[in-house]
Amino acid sequence: MGNDKAVAITAELISAYLKNSAVGADDIPQLAEHVPELIRRIHEAFARLPEPAGFDLQTDRPVEDMLAAAALLANDVAPTLPEAPTPAVPIEESVTPDHVVCLEDGMTFRSLRPHLVSAHGLTPEAYRKRWGLAASHPIVAPNYSRDRAEVARKIGLGKGGRGAPPGQVRKPK
Repeated sequence: MGNDKAVAITAELISAYLKNSAVGADDIPQLAEHVPELIRRIHEAFARLPEPAGFDLQTDRPVEDMLAAAALLANDVAPTLPEAPTPAVPIEESVTPDHVVCLEDGMTFRSLRPHLVSAHGLTPEAYRKRWGLAASHPIVAPNYSRDRAEVARKIGLGKGGRGAPPGQVRKPK
């Protein structure tokens, strides 16, 4: 396979990986360190394919030569992929009746959403995805959520607003 075509396909593969994977901004430098090894492996796979007519290995420089010239290819070093994050507490222990524990730093909160946004720049959806949590994983402590719902019912939220007497729906004007 031609060198230009191999480089183009490699670029497409890496681009597709970045588009379809949850790669944080902090992880991109680590990932960039592994790109030369990925390119070398992909090129080796291409090299095992039958050569098209008119291809001359002597004149068409393989990708390894370019990487070696740039001193990007280490000899016989297996790439190490970025490790999965380790939670500050076990996921099973991160939700108690009175608080939720942030898996990023181990801090406890009644409502985790403000902390996620301000301290970690994460939405609840991104947080759940990062840690492999179900969409139903609570971000608000169960007792706090229950208490807030009770207060909302007492002041008439969801029943026509504050202008309606308790238990009665206010009629629109």
